[in-house]
Amino acid sequence: MVSISWPSRRDYVGAQAKKASIRLPITNQEETLIFMVRVKYANRWPQYAFKKIMVKEPMVPVPVISGRILSVDGVAISNVVITATNGSGSSGAVLTKSDANGEFSLTLEPETQFVLQLSNPDFSRQVIPLASPSANDEFNLANIVMIARGNVHTIATNGQQTIAATDGASVTFDKANFVDADGQPVNGDLQLSITPVDVSNSRSVNAFPGLFLGVPDGGVTQEMIVSMGTVEFHFTSNGESVSLASGASAEILIPIYVNQYPNGQPIETDQTAPLRSLNEAAGIWNQEGIGTVVKSSNSPTGFAYQATVSHFSWWGIDVAIATTPGDTTPNTGVATAIITVSGPAGLSGVAVIEAAATGLVNWRGSSVSTPVTIGTSSPALPIPANREVCFIAYFYFDSGAIGTSNQVCVNEVSVATFNLNVELGQTGPIDVSVAPELSDDTAFIQGFVNVQSPALRIGATTIETTISYQLLSGSLPVGLSLDISANVVNLIGIPTTVGEETFVIRATDADSNTDDITVTYNVSAVSPPPIIEADTNRFFSAEITPPGGTVSVNLNDLVSNIGGPISEWREVTSGSDQTECINRYASAGIKGPSADLLLPSSATLANATGEITFDSAEFWLGCLNAFNNRGTSVFMFGFEIIE
Repeated sequence: MVSISWPSRRDYVGAQAKKASIRLPITNQEETLIFMVRVKYANRWPQYAFKKIMVKEPMVPVPVISGRILSVDGVAISNVVITATNGSGSSGAVLTKSDANGEFSLTLEPETQFVLQLSNPDFSRQVIPLASPSANDEFNLANIVMIARGNVHTIATNGQQTIAATDGASVTFDKANFVDADGQPVNGDLQLSITPVDVSNSRSVNAFPGLFLGVPDGGVTQEMIVSMGTVEFHFTSNGESVSLASGASAEILIPIYVNQYPNGQPIETDQTAPLRSLNEAAGIWNQEGIGTVVKSSNSPTGFAYQATVSHFSWWGIDVAIATTPGDTTPNTGVATAIITVSGPAGLSGVAVIEAAATGLVNWRGSSVSTPVTIGTSSPALPIPANREVCFIAYFYFDSGAIGTSNQVCVNEVSVATFNLNVELGQTGPIDVSVAPELSDDTAFIQGFVNVQSPALRIGATTIETTISYQLLSGSLPVGLSLDISANVVNLIGIPTTVGEETFVIRATDADSNTDDITVTYNVSAVSPPPIIEADTNRFFSAEITPPGGTVSVNLNDLVSNIGGPISEWREVTSGSDQTECINRYASAGIKGPSADLLLPSSATLANATGEITFDSAEFWLGCLNAFNNRGTSVFMFGFEIIE
């Protein structure tokens, strides 16, 4: 593909036609090629121009790869710099940048393993492994997702300090331990952004960088992983990268976003799991020790992994898939799929395979690593076993037509290897499919007010060159919109109003044939944090009778909560909550709290039920935290127990 700029003569070049893109035919010898451009305007005669191109060396056909880069909320990202590393680890120069629509196009050596590195100062780095297709093939990486970096914190002083960010992600370090690229101590201020990825959200999990593959400590064999949580820690000084000095370390907290491991085992404190950092040159997660589960009042689940690290990059807690609770053998919960992609006779091109596993949103079948030439089979693809896995293929024909296959689902036992045939679209009147699908041409989406919308995608299963989409009837929930790109519709945005809407999206092909998709979208009111009323009971007194017995009170019965349901009661342990507790007593003009803000040994709190049991005489003033997955309320509380 070459791009030619034509002379800006008003008689045949309009304001919007100063450049033409031309695909050169393949030639094996030195040759002069002559092109004619015909420009036609409304109510005017067509004009012609000729261009002569000398091809001095044989042209080598190369695959063309295009794509579009979006933020988590579906907004196009421009000026993303794209570089590539090949299978040997060598890195080349900048290949291209995304344009104002977030789109890009590049060429690579055919049939070679590459890793694309995507960077923009305002977004966390994304890493996309892919195998380039055969020469002259084209395919699209669809929508690549990058997540906006967290707020920038400026660190000006030395000494141990902790910087916390969204969902309880944090890092504890000493500025004096950082060095620049030359290994010299950093003299200026540090800048730090902390960016966690909510891997439980079907939108933001797409910002997870690299593949869901990891290498264990001291091992070389890759294992399939799922993410419990991942965070980018990005340190700079005056715009230049900095790192920890040799021998220095820091402590990090990674929020846990799911309530159980993929084998069904619940998450509990003091458990350990593999700590992994992203190898950006390979797109693989390498284990570097372990993380330990601790309580975290700001994490969506109430838990986080605590770990010590010696460098900064993407860090994650990613566990190998297993089949049963307690089974820690890598990949015992993995099956292997070989996908054959079939298409209409006489049409050639490339299909890109994607996969999703039911109930395992924190795993993503990486489509970009599995382009398959239509009519051939994929390499062996690892997938989660003992659960439903659904495949879909997006195809790109040499003619320029694109489309989507029907969804094919399987449920295979551990270590099974199976063959699966995916039929690509046929020619004829347009047929579109929707994912996720409730039934034929219908979908149901459960959303939550002021929370990023779950993904919904509509694309053709027939072979189409152009498709137009329209909202035929009904209304989208307030805050949502349709993003149309490459003949595909994605629903994006954040719903802002509680309620339910049913709407119909119509697709029309070049021959005016139509097909409709009906979507029902329910927006639920997400429960707020607990809100303890100001005049609620805050003091409990009782006598233990007979001596040697116990007395108890249930906090849920004691307080008046007008907010979201309380899922757990916790002691006040964080420095910020303890400071808030002290300030509340001061503002209320009440003497207290007690010197030790933790409950005395005579009081035992059952976190899940809110029951406090007392076994001896005690007087105490302090605070407790009322917690649910939307937040925490600091509750002033005291008691006097006599015997």
